[in-house]
Amino acid sequence: MGRNSVAARGSAVTLGLELGHVAGTAPAGAITGATLAARAAGGEWVPVSLKSAKTDAPTGAVEGDGYIFAVSRAWVSGYSARIPVPDQGGWVDLRVTATDASCNSDTLDIEMAFLGEIAMCCR
Repeated sequence: MGRNSVAARGSAVTLGLELGHVAGTAPAGAITGATLAARAAGGEWVPVSLKSAKTDAPTGAVEGDGYIFAVSRAWVSGYSARIPVPDQGGWVDLRVTATDASCNSDTLDIEMAFLGEIAMCCR
């Protein structure tokens, strides 16, 4: 979903997620764990189940200059999730945490990841 994306409140949004390393970074290893959480603005973090998903990205070490993940990535694991949209609507924040076989870990908070509001329709 893009920055201007809106989802109907009370529904769920499907998310495809790839976690890995920028090629050439060291030490680096395969992703061994990942978590996802979501919250409504100002709310508590709620865990969201992640499922393994297919990726066409490299799943092992790759030679590269390591300047940006989108074009130079290594040790990538794919996941999918269904993120619930709060009944009250509003912005939804996401928190992703990943760990790897080299004992690295990182957490990324994505504020205002998408907007949940009433779906408008005509009868």
